Amino acid sequence: MILIQPYRMSSKSARLIAEMLGVKRINMNASTYNPKSHHTVINWGSHRVFPYVQYVNHPEKVQVAANKLSSMRAFKQKHVSTVEWTTNAIEANQWVNEGHVVFARTLLNSSEGKGIVVVNQGSVPDAPLYTKYKKKKKEFRVHVFDGTVISVQEKRKRKDYNGTTNAQIRSYRHGWVFCRENVVEPADLRSVAQQAIKALGLHFGAVDIIWNALDNVSYVLEVNTAPGVEGSSTDIYAQTIKAYLQKQQNAPSVTVDFLV
Repeated sequence: MILIQPYRMSSKSARLIAEMLGVKRINMNASTYNPKSHHTVINWGSHRVFPYVQYVNHPEKVQVAANKLSSMRAFKQKHVSTVEWTTNAIEANQWVNEGHVVFARTLLNSSEGKGIVVVNQGSVPDAPLYTKYKKKKKEFRVHVFDGTVISVQEKRKRKDYNGTTNAQIRSYRHGWVFCRENVVEPADLRSVAQQAIKALGLHFGAVDIIWNALDNVSYVLEVNTAPGVEGSSTDIYAQTIKAYLQKQQNAPSVTVDFLV
């Protein structure tokens, strides 16, 4: 039995993937799910662990990836290219005094730039993590599944955005959107993304990466284990999941049952 485990039932991406695969989602708002050893669960960003099942993206690994500090520690341990960071406010203040911009990350589990306090003068606020801002020419999202890059997107300014875009925090609410057309990739982009997924022990994820033109180096920011997908992205993930499961089962097709 193949199932999708969303981080929340309102996840549009998890629903689209489930529909494309023709499988059901585990209702995370109910206690009716009875896990079995023959269940293969595609975990879409959830931290909840069910016993017996075989996970594609184990919730414990997802929890590490979702936490900014634990993921940075994993990157450091495995020598993955990433931005400079510290948990020490004294060191962060020294960066500011040296003329650097510092991001005080007051939230370790967040998205869309939430919880980031940008500091370019004065003292940094109390925060569990500080990162030194790295100038970027481009920013990418690289989707990796089972060690293979399946899609590359580049962040570009939204055509429908009327406000002033924020070049430092390139989120949707700050005027940016992911595009797949005419992407020119840095030479190290794919290898850095693959290293990030491997360092976190994940089967798949969407790796957010910046590229500094002066260094000509790509730097990992974070990995999203419940990436937003729609349109062709949904089909890419669905077909990749099917191929992965077929390979794991060493069979020509995947037998799909439904959650009762």
